[in-house]
Amino acid sequence: MRSTRFDPRKSYRRQAQSKALRTMLLCAVLLTGCSSLNSAPADNGQAVETAPLTVKTEELRRQIIGEPEEVTASVLPSEELNLIASIGGKVEKVEKRQGDMVKEGGVIARLSLLEEDKELRQSAEEAVLEAQQQIEEAKKQISLANVENETSIQKLNNQIKEALKVYNKVRNDYDVGMATQDDLNEARAAYDNLKLDLSITIQRMNASKPEEQLKSLEEQLENAKETVEQLKQQEEQLVIKAPINGVLTQLSLSEGITIRSDEAIGNITKLDPVILQAMLTEKSLPVVSGKESLPVIVPTTSQTFQGQIRYLATLRDPNTNAYELDLEVPNPDIALQPGMKVKVRLTDEAELNVLAVPVASILTEGADSYVFVISNGVAEKRKVNLGLSNGFVQEIVEGVAEGEWVALTGIQQLKDKEKVRSVPQGGSN
Repeated sequence: MRSTRFDPRKSYRRQAQSKALRTMLLCAVLLTGCSSLNSAPADNGQAVETAPLTVKTEELRRQIIGEPEEVTASVLPSEELNLIASIGGKVEKVEKRQGDMVKEGGVIARLSLLEEDKELRQSAEEAVLEAQQQIEEAKKQISLANVENETSIQKLNNQIKEALKVYNKVRNDYDVGMATQDDLNEARAAYDNLKLDLSITIQRMNASKPEEQLKSLEEQLENAKETVEQLKQQEEQLVIKAPINGVLTQLSLSEGITIRSDEAIGNITKLDPVILQAMLTEKSLPVVSGKESLPVIVPTTSQTFQGQIRYLATLRDPNTNAYELDLEVPNPDIALQPGMKVKVRLTDEAELNVLAVPVASILTEGADSYVFVISNGVAEKRKVNLGLSNGFVQEIVEGVAEGEWVALTGIQQLKDKEKVRSVPQGGSN
């Protein structure tokens, strides 16, 4: 039988391992007890509250969030008209030259009639005289004919009366046997013939219609006079006048040349007022919307004007991807010239002094924006409407009031009506 020999070193190792295992079991029991103790209810029966979230806050106040916004605009004339000759003629005198200022109604040049137009007017005037003479002659003829007709009728009436007396006497004589049947028939025929002559004379008078002939001549006279009047009106256009106030940007007239009717002879540009045209970005559009006028600055002279908004596009120009803005600016001294570039100020310092918060304090959920307003240790989630921004601070148009405090940190973890520990920005925990 094999005997076992005692090894003191092995006995020591087994004792050490057994002691370590007992120590580990004891620690586990202690840890379990400590955990149970911490989670156990307090003596007063209330649960232990979690410490509130600490957030940095800032008081809402007004601040200037940037420099006034400006946009470059081009100076354009308010109106451009082509000068068109209303009548042909020979240029007798040129009163104004290219580049001159002109007033509405001011004389630019004077023309004289062409020979054919002179002949036309002379013919028209002669037609008037001829028609007048024909009317006078017709009136005389009508008057004379009326006298002759009245005399003839009166004479026939007298003859009829005498013939009737003769007829009546012959009839009486016939009744007493002093006249024959032939005598009676002859007297009757004489009486009837005279009555027939009277009827024919009256019919001839009515058929002649002298009043209609006179009316026709009078219509010819009116037509001739109208032609003469039209020619006179055309001759008034021999004086070429400026239709508007402006500058003669082009004039192709010189003395002695002949121009045709409807010929283009120059251009007039109206510079008082002028139009300023600028293109706005979509971001700038609401800044201008609702305003009636904007200040204008000439960069080279620092001269300022006030422009009335005449047009603001609501649809974006597909070519420029911008919105057109047109201003009308009074320009009595012609200080603003076409082709110049000026600055239009869209905002002023008063508009930029707004209620604003740091951009980091804005919580965005979809299309809506929120801030957490801290009051009496409670965070209120409040919806806000935003305005201008410079990338660092954001204008709040609606939703909060000046003097309220908003959370700057922890906005992603905060919930509405949650208790918080607020620390003013720059303060310590």
